[in-house]
Amino acid sequence: MTNILDISICIACHPPYLKKLEYLLKSINDSDYYPKECIIGLSETSILNARKIENELKKKFNFLIFITNSNKKCNQAENRNRAITEATSKYITICDSDDIVHKDRLKIIYDIMEKENCISLIHSFCKPNNKEIKRENTKNYWNIDLNKKLIKGNILYDLMKKTEKRHLHLPILCHHAYITFKKELFNNIKQDIRKVMYRKEDSKFVRDILKYYGNNEKTMMWYDIPLVKYY
Repeated sequence: MTNILDISICIACHPPYLKKLEYLLKSINDSDYYPKECIIGLSETSILNARKIENELKKKFNFLIFITNSNKKCNQAENRNRAITEATSKYITICDSDDIVHKDRLKIIYDIMEKENCISLIHSFCKPNNKEIKRENTKNYWNIDLNKKLIKGNILYDLMKKTEKRHLHLPILCHHAYITFKKELFNNIKQDIRKVMYRKEDSKFVRDILKYYGNNEKTMMWYDIPLVKYY
């Protein structure tokens, strides 16, 4: 029996990544826990084509999928912001369209958000093994150590302050794009859509959260376990 959690998965996608997107959705579909909804921010796509793609995906996967489209060319931040705006769940978690998620990812991050009552959560990632050259052969299960200690927001805040003049990316093994947060956070902070932030918008989003909510244990937590296979 599959359980539905009060969490929305929001994915930014461009048309060339639609095939890769299906591998991500399959890794979600193979889990014992489904999101309340999966919202895909798809650019360069008409409303007619978006509904066609959406209906095709709904036939393949067992959780609620919705596409919010834009006819124009959008960057990742614009597509993410549009998807997050449509989300209705207690928690939002962001995914990239070309990765694979661990089968227990959704349950793990949901339980931490509930137990710790934190505002946001980041985690680590791993790269596929050499044997897994082809994405379609990649499985959504690999060994993880759940006994790792949660690193809390005051430590991450200090790290952010010490490195803010050097680079945007926090110097830890975390997948900045795969952040989970309470929906109300988006009322205060959105992803930076400026062109100068291309491929940096997710790292800046993490820093903006730490700056806005300040030096507090609950601002953000980092769980150093690889819940995503990053390609």
